[in-house]
Amino acid sequence: MHRGTTPGHMRLPHRLQGQKSRSAGAGAYCGGHLAAQLVMDALQDTSEKYNMRINTNKTKIMRMSTVEGIMKIKVNKQNLEKVKQFCYLGSLVTEDCRSCHDVRRRIALGKEAFNKKSDLMRGSLSLHLKKCMVKAFVWSVALYVSETWTLQKEDIRRL
Repeated sequence: MHRGTTPGHMRLPHRLQGQKSRSAGAGAYCGGHLAAQLVMDALQDTSEKYNMRINTNKTKIMRMSTVEGIMKIKVNKQNLEKVKQFCYLGSLVTEDCRSCHDVRRRIALGKEAFNKKSDLMRGSLSLHLKKCMVKAFVWSVALYVSETWTLQKEDIRRL
């Protein structure tokens, strides 16, 4: 492994390579969660230069891996809360890196969109126009960011 690359293959900014984490204790070099601590320390230093504070009540952390592990990141000597999932740009991100939760959520949102337009579907519109409306109103919601999903057989069956 060359300098600046952590075991998780995250490339650290040049100014952080080989540095020790303030909160990790003496002798602890970057790697895994320590690399994340270094990045957080750099963010804290930069924010202090501009008289800004990191809100530790709103800042959360998540370790994305299929293997269990411990991750403790501190800001101002206060541990940040670890979460198992969060919504980012309309997509559900989970710590196990699977898309099944997001697929289920998107299907539910598509059904909700369809139910909102159900009055139009019952009308005397042509079948072709109804199909176009489903594509526009339902599939656009259900398949939003689907290009980023890693689908399994169960997910494909659901869709």
